[in-house]
Parts: sequence; C-alpha cells; structure tokens
Amino acid sequence: MKIATLAVAALALALAAPTSASSSLRGLHEAVGDVDLTADMDTESGPSYESNVWDITRSFVIDETAPNFIRVGVPIFDFGASEVTVSPRNDHTTVMRSFESSIEGARESSFNLGVSGGAFGFSAAASMSTSRLNKDKKKYVRIDHNIDTCISVVQMEPVNPHKYLRPDVKNLLLTRTPEYILSEIGPFYASQFTLGATFELRVVGEVSSEEQAHEFKGELSANYLSIVKVKAGGETKSSSKKSCTDYDTEYKTSGGDPRIWLATASLEEKLDAWQDSITAENLRPIQHQLKYIWELLDHDDMDRVKAEEVKSYIMGQWEAAGSRVAAQEAEFAYVDWKKARKVEGNIQLRQPVEESGDYKNYSDEFEVRSVIKTACQFVRGYEDDGLGRWGLDELYCRDNSRCLKWGGNAYVGRLTLPKGIKARTFGDWKLTEKLKDREITGEEEEMEFDVWNRDHKMRAKGFKFSLLPGFTCDEGELSCS
Repeated sequence: MKIATLAVAALALALAAPTSASSSLRGLHEAVGDVDLTADMDTESGPSYESNVWDITRSFVIDETAPNFIRVGVPIFDFGASEVTVSPRNDHTTVMRSFESSIEGARESSFNLGVSGGAFGFSAAASMSTSRLNKDKKKYVRIDHNIDTCISVVQMEPVNPHKYLRPDVKNLLLTRTPEYILSEIGPFYASQFTLGATFELRVVGEVSSEEQAHEFKGELSANYLSIVKVKAGGETKSSSKKSCTDYDTEYKTSGGDPRIWLATASLEEKLDAWQDSITAENLRPIQHQLKYIWELLDHDDMDRVKAEEVKSYIMGQWEAAGSRVAAQEAEFAYVDWKKARKVEGNIQLRQPVEESGDYKNYSDEFEVRSVIKTACQFVRGYEDDGLGRWGLDELYCRDNSRCLKWGGNAYVGRLTLPKGIKARTFGDWKLTEKLKDREITGEEEEMEFDVWNRDHKMRAKGFKFSLLPGFTCDEGELSCS
C-alpha cells in the first residue's frame, strides 16, 4: 500500500485556509420556521453548495452503513472564514477495533468519537451492521480495520457555537420536540474533524469459544490483507483454516473515488488506486470529535430546561435500544464445531516410588530412572507407524539401559501424561492382553498416574498411546469438525 505523498502535500496546502468565497455562507439561510433541512443535501457526494471544509457547519447522525457509524447531517451553523481553522496534515493511519458484542462495539465507537457518555447511541448501528454479516445469529467476534488518509484538520473556533446557529435551526431547537430534533437534525455536531478518506473493512466471524475468538483476532490483526478477499458490491463469505473460523466481510468507504472498488483487481491494488484518487473535491470528514446537540441549548440565552429534555429523551432512546440489543445477543449460541488442538508437552514413564537399584554413577538420578519423550513421539509409536505402541524392551533410559525393567520383570510404576493423550496398559510383552481398568486419559495440562502393581502378572509391560478427540500432533492436519 502507498500514499501519494506529493499529491497529499499539495492538497494540504490548498486547504490550509478557506477561500474568500467560503465566507459568503453567512446569511444564506435566513428563513425561520418549519423547513426541509435536507433539501440542499447530497449524502453520497457531500454538500452540493459547500466545499467539504464546511461540513463543520453541519450536524452529524448515526448511520450503520457509514464508516465508524457516523455521517454528515444537515446544515445548522452559519460560520464565516474567521470561525473555522484548517491546518495541513499529511499522514496515513491504520486502526483495528475488535468486539464481541454490539454494546462493546458501541462503547468503543463513542469513545473514539469523543462522546463516551453516549455509548448506547451506537449499539443499534453496531447490531444492524453486524446482523448483515451474522445471519445465523451465532456468537461472534467482529473486527473493523480502518485505513485513513489524512489531508487536513478542520477546527471550529467559537467557544459559543450556539451563537452561530442558523436562525431556522435555532427556532427548531427551541420549539420542536426532542423526537423531532433527534430524527430531523441529529444527535451530534463536530467541534473538529480530519478531512481525508477512510476505507473500513468489517469482518464478522462465528466462534465456538472465547479462546477461538481471541485466536481469530490475532490472526486477522497480523495478516488481514492475505486472508480477506474483498469483492465489489459488498459481502464475501470465507473460512480460516488456521483459526477454524467462518467469517463474512464487507467494506465501507468515505472519500476518494468509490468507482475504484468496482474494478477487477486485488485488494492491495484497489487500495493503492483509491488513495491515488483522492482530490480536494472528494475529501470527506473522518476522525470526528463530536459534541451533543443538546449542548447548544444549555445556555442562558437558549433554554437550559429544553436542553435537559432533549438529553433525557435521546439518552433514554439509546439506552432502550441498547437493552434490546443486549437481550437479543444474549440468546446467541456458540457454533458447535471446534478446532483440533495440537498436543503440547511430554510423556514420562518412571520407576515406582521405591526406585530400587543402584544408579549412583549419574549426577541426576531422576533422569536416569525414567524415559521422557514428546507426547507426539510416543503417539507415533516405536515403529513410527502411528499406532503408538511401546513395549518396555523398546524404552531406553539415559544410561542406555532398560531402567523400566528389572531383569525379566517389568519395573514401571508412574506415568505422566499431558492434556489430550490417552494411554492403554498391557499385561504381556507382545502387547496383546489389555490390563483391565487401565485406560488412562490426560484431562489436565499435566497429570501423573500410578501404574505400579507388585503382582508380576498384573504389571504393565507395554503401552499404547493415542490422541483424545479434538487433539492432533500435526499442525497441517488441524481441522474443523
């Protein structure tokens, strides 16, 4: 991926200050009353009569289809050039956010937008956008990966922006219901945003456990471009064999030339072409710092009581939506397949606790009185045939002796297994006679078992080691079931 540095720098300089024509915005909208605030809006291409710098004069609304769940709303302020500062910025940022519930995603979104107190406001948007990719309504992990190209920072200068409200909007805020204000104006305005373009890749994977969710997040974070294939027009379903996760993807963009994403090309090529397509005309607000709309009412020369009414209504609507979303997602179940887990650790066969015999020629008696191999070596078996069979005659200790025998008798008394291994004991040297009640399973990370019996006929003379269901010795054979 690349950034057209010279082009970006040129754009930053071009936007370093609003043009003189910008100040002519003041006084354009003097009508007072019940007006159609959206009449001069083109939500796809941006304001039809203003440069994108002047999106700072607009409200902002929650939209599940937009990157970061936020998009430009209707004009509400009447700023001149002296009320807005545009500072060059020339950089490229990549941010990844992950969450496993819409409430968690809403908190993260609101925090990033500077309105952490309104976390529930984004819960419905997070839920609706996730539902498009999680049609089976299973427990999920969602990863949003944003690539931002930043050109300039637009800052609202007035500390009392309510004094710059358009007269028609001021009248609506003072006279209309909180419901109207939320639906027709919107819940936010921006004190600052960055002008640029953003590409947001959304990935929603169905998971069978918290462990699997964590593994998939790590995999995608390290290698997202290579595992996600973005197709023109929206969603694509795929599967990760490494983390054993089925996932769906979609992308959202704001800024640049959206036609780039209709081309037949790799994701990397599309990203490069999209960044090269950024011009002064197709920049969009990104990386917003938002304020609540009711703050514009919370002044002596406005209506502090109305401010509290609007706040209570909007927050109440958001909290109710958040409760509904939480209740719905509480019913989601984990998918019922699991990934095979690679067996880790060793198997150790040791003499009985009495440890008779003389082994004083070695500094470490413990090692010479036992046989230790990796669990998977034992599972492969003495003949490397995958049958996992080992007779005591085939097990040599550190001093190259058969320390698990005493003359012609068996002298093995303790067995340590890692998780995922099953051991069967045999009472004859040919490993044909299974000892009763002697199937041992490693159900914890490491377990020691006593297999000693003083009766020569009941002593273990060999073992067969095998894998428990859901475990494997070969990463190449990791599978979903």
